[in-house]
Amino acid sequence: MASDNIFSGLKVVDLASFIAGPSAAVILSDFGADVIKVEPPVGDLWRHGHQIPPQPQAKDAYPWHLANRNKRGITLDLNLRAPRRFSSGSSNGPTCLSSIRRTRHARN
Repeated sequence: MASDNIFSGLKVVDLASFIAGPSAAVILSDFGADVIKVEPPVGDLWRHGHQIPPQPQAKDAYPWHLANRNKRGITLDLNLRAPRRFSSGSSNGPTCLSSIRRTRHARN
């Protein structure tokens, strides 16, 4: 099928912010992955990055649009103390990208 790409059928949850994580997710989406960008209620920091020097001043958040093309979006408040389950429980669940560095304690 002509519309199939190398990552067609791959589901990715993009929890990352700033450069590396969103860039990896956009490359996956460019090659057919279904990427869902998760943002906090205040929005991703890149939505406001174009207003911080030395970035060129602009009315639109061009860096955010560039890093989030081909993605679907959702707002999620991870600070709520409600019970939540993120994993689908199967090996066919989504791939997750994050910018959060694991601590030494969490690795053990």
